[in-house]
Amino acid sequence: MAGGTGARVQALTKTATGEFVPKQFCSLSRRECLFDLALERANGIAGPGRACAVVAAQHRRWWSSPLLGMPLGNIFIQPENRGTGVGVLFSLLHIAGRDKAATVVFLPADHSFRDENALARSLKLASIFAAADPDRVYLLGAKPQFADPDMGYIIPTDSPSAGLSGVQQVVEKPSPTMAAALIPQGALWNMSIVAASVQTLLKLFPASFNYFAEEMRTAIGSPLLSFRSRLALTRLYADMPTLDFARDVLATHPDVLKLQQVPPCGWSDLGTPTRVSAAIQSTQGLVSQHQASSGRYLDLVASRSGVGTLGGTSPARA
Repeated sequence: MAGGTGARVQALTKTATGEFVPKQFCSLSRRECLFDLALERANGIAGPGRACAVVAAQHRRWWSSPLLGMPLGNIFIQPENRGTGVGVLFSLLHIAGRDKAATVVFLPADHSFRDENALARSLKLASIFAAADPDRVYLLGAKPQFADPDMGYIIPTDSPSAGLSGVQQVVEKPSPTMAAALIPQGALWNMSIVAASVQTLLKLFPASFNYFAEEMRTAIGSPLLSFRSRLALTRLYADMPTLDFARDVLATHPDVLKLQQVPPCGWSDLGTPTRVSAAIQSTQGLVSQHQASSGRYLDLVASRSGVGTLGGTSPARA
């Protein structure tokens, strides 16, 4: 899932000419961008022939190079970003057209993980659970480090057994008071990683979106869209409301959800400047505590795009 704009951290992902680069196409380490690393995770689960990417048309110059080796039919190009729910729906309709019984794992392209091996084990386990139990949707959660109101939370129905539990409620960005109250209930941070069957996920979308889903299905037609289909899709997206996958889809069906707790793996959604700074500090030791809290001295680099260093390495540019 790589169609977002990274609006909350745009101050850190700006080029010398003032252009904003979506954070998924930036790097924390001057090597692979976050999108490259997400593709590696996807290939590790599904293999290169079955890994897919959901991208936005306006970001083409940043994703075209990383996706050179991916089959064209596996690149799902949205005319624009309409929220995570629409991106999920768009990709589900593509995949269902080829294999109605498919099991899918959705991975955000703009998150970071310090321990990739620990994450890989959890991803493989989630895919096994989802394939064996196609009527359930498996959500991956991380133990909260503190009560952060900018995070999503998943409240379990009971203590996890073998790392799994039912789901009582999905809460997106609660108030500070509510976030503090959720943690004693055993709530985990929502990592936005989902494993489930295509058909089960499609059933979760609200009835108010049926028209858009059918129009989208018609416009998609085949993996390689015709000009006419692309035009119809562009017009459809222009009229389509935004849809948040966690808040507007998952949270309305807690009865089909299962929560899988992921062992500590150094996960961060890099959703705010402070979390970006903390991720750099914890993994590379590049910034001091003062710099991390102020958001300075960040070193985000656009990968394979030729735009150079983002955020800068001096207070004057930060």
